[in-house]
Amino acid sequence: MAIYEPSLGILASLLRGNTDCQNLVRNSDKFHWLKKQLLKNLENPSLSITIYSMSLIYYLGGCGEQLFNCPTNSYQSIQAVFHVLLTGSCNSRWAPLYSANLLIDIATSGFNQDLLPTYEYLPVCLGPLLDQLTAEKLLQGKILEVLHVLCNHERSRKLVFDQILLNSALQSDTTDAKLKNSNLAFVAILSAAQDSCDSAVKAVRLLTDLYKHYVDSQCQSKHRLELVLNYLLPQLSVDSLQFNQHVTEAFEHLCNQPQWCDLIGRQLVTERCLDLLDWLASKCCYVGRSQDYRRRSWIYFGQVCSIRLLWLLCRISNFGVNSNKPLANQIEARLSTDTTETSSNGEHPKQSSTSCSLARLLACGLVYHCYSGGPYSNASIGGSGAAVSDYCGDQIVECALRIVCLAGQKLIPSIGLGDLNCMNGPRTVSRPSVSDSAQLHACICPAAG
Repeated sequence: MAIYEPSLGILASLLRGNTDCQNLVRNSDKFHWLKKQLLKNLENPSLSITIYSMSLIYYLGGCGEQLFNCPTNSYQSIQAVFHVLLTGSCNSRWAPLYSANLLIDIATSGFNQDLLPTYEYLPVCLGPLLDQLTAEKLLQGKILEVLHVLCNHERSRKLVFDQILLNSALQSDTTDAKLKNSNLAFVAILSAAQDSCDSAVKAVRLLTDLYKHYVDSQCQSKHRLELVLNYLLPQLSVDSLQFNQHVTEAFEHLCNQPQWCDLIGRQLVTERCLDLLDWLASKCCYVGRSQDYRRRSWIYFGQVCSIRLLWLLCRISNFGVNSNKPLANQIEARLSTDTTETSSNGEHPKQSSTSCSLARLLACGLVYHCYSGGPYSNASIGGSGAAVSDYCGDQIVECALRIVCLAGQKLIPSIGLGDLNCMNGPRTVSRPSVSDSAQLHACICPAAG
């Protein structure tokens, strides 16, 4: 018994946004039969029947598993379904959206079962999916989600990387052609990210997936990384906690590859890097009238990702480890030359310069979170503190201590170090791990030191 177009339209109207009706259909003894019919309808030459069937599959979910587990489905019928999803469906504005949702369903169910047909047709999927990244915003987000799901499966990940990074679908004997096509894919992802915050989060997450699992030392990969960095750096100032977390995660994965650190460091040694530090400082240095406000501001700063990015900057700059440290020199120069001024009412210093806010950021944020229960220590807030090297190693400790001590020597006395008292942090460092810990202690506790 077939389901005709009017019935499909009525059923789609009933299920759209109606959770109760969706659950009623799912719990019906006819549900498995309905899914088979809907999947069969994807091969129907009628575009309206195809679209209605896609929408119902989207509302009901679970058809990916049904598609690959049904004994009557042959490789030919699966190929036909993919063909409809990736080609014929593009004749309608909404069909690609339903196609993308169905592909997500297929990826999350079929791929988990390690079924061969999925992987045979995956290369066919990726080309049209990348082409659709220039489509409307709603579809962009769905396609980025599809690619992210595919990247989370071991067997499909390599195919995704080949398509996006090496562009295997457009075979060419010349490196330049591969580079051009690969860059176009990256530009498409980054362009999609600029249209909305939701798409931006998914695009950055996808870029993180790519660089987390794939490292290529060839020059074309370095060029692609420059494209990514040119996009990521300005995006750190977007006022979205979720987006900032994903951007910082992308940087973390990039910096976990030693061969990228030099390139990232060179990219950061610009005025934009200092602007980025200014923005980080402004996020944590809330100038309020009461200590309670300042305390809340610094604790909030500890809950977001800025401190993680600071550690990456420390790691890249290699203070005290590498004699070639242009980024370190830039920060030192900025800290050493600027001055601060006090507000007219004498309650709190104004942030009159980059160096003032940056010094406050480094001294308050970095020290507080290293030694009083932040994400990079093993102690609870207000506890005795744990050695920073417990988490990140002596090299980064030396780097952090040098920055903090520099900030303390140059600027902290002039802006009132007593502000740290309101955070109930430790007054001593219980387990010093490097020789500079005494100098750090003197910086954050001048009265006791």
